[in-house]
Amino acid sequence: MKIQSSAPSNIALIKYMGKTDSTNNRPTNSSLSFTLDNLRTFVEITPLDSERDQWEALAGEDLLPVELSEKGRARFLAHFAFLKLEWGLEGHYQIRSASNFPSDCGLASSASSFAALTLATARLAEEKGREVPDVFIFVSFDDGSLGDVGTGGHSSGGISDATLGSCGGRR
Repeated sequence: MKIQSSAPSNIALIKYMGKTDSTNNRPTNSSLSFTLDNLRTFVEITPLDSERDQWEALAGEDLLPVELSEKGRARFLAHFAFLKLEWGLEGHYQIRSASNFPSDCGLASSASSFAALTLATARLAEEKGREVPDVFIFVSFDDGSLGDVGTGGHSSGGISDATLGSCGGRR
């Protein structure tokens, strides 16, 4: 079984600058971002006969090589461990990820990476018969791919879209 998903990047038009309340994660000001649907992060999850989950770069046409620091890899796998616990998923998995745009260029590559990982894990949970929270509403597109319409609660009020299905299946 191979689960694949992708999520778009975005760029901040108005960026929040600090927090008024770190405990409750309240920003100093509102922010506004623009979704860049063609600039995406792709994630692939496959079962792994191992004692722990592992991450490696996903190779593919139009995908840029990714190098995660040890800290970045730990954060990514910790988020996956949290989602597995939340949705009652057992076993260990190989997680591969890459983007079709460079990191460290002012785009939200980390946000799109975590979004794609969350979507792929939600799909894995559904495949395993687990209940996925209502914020993940999966819809089918004419090309047979699946997508997510998130409620998000973002200050921009927009609806985000992320394609699930083939990593090569860009819309």
